[in-house]
Amino acid sequence: MIMMMSVTVWHRAFILTQARRLMKQEFQPGQIVYLEEANTRLYAEVIQVVVSRQLCWVRPLLLQVNRDQDSQQIIDLREAFDILWSISLFRHALDVEVITLISQIFTEEPKARATPNFCKQQLREFMDRVWQIQRSSNLSKENSGVRSQNLE
Repeated sequence: MIMMMSVTVWHRAFILTQARRLMKQEFQPGQIVYLEEANTRLYAEVIQVVVSRQLCWVRPLLLQVNRDQDSQQIIDLREAFDILWSISLFRHALDVEVITLISQIFTEEPKARATPNFCKQQLREFMDRVWQIQRSSNLSKENSGVRSQNLE
């Protein structure tokens, strides 16, 4: 009975620790994460987490653009620039989906690969869209805060 109870207590503690970790977005170097905007996901490898500034330094791997339910484009971004971005926007990537996507970029014919300039341009455009949405979201939060202060 005591053994069973201690296992249950340990199991609960483990689950709580994992839940807290996910809530805090504690990423580890080498882990694969993604950043999502509309129908596009940027998959990247965590290089370092800057906890004091709540930033994540990542190295892009690929961009997955879902055209519709049956069509998607995978863009190899391994030649693109590293990114330092807000940790709150990144999510843990599932191993199963990452393996499938990465295997697609490794099996591409060299002639079929996009040029490094095209890849960098695609990444830049994606990050611009994410930045615009984040900026709009922050502005609307600030404006709603000003409105609520004026109502008081």
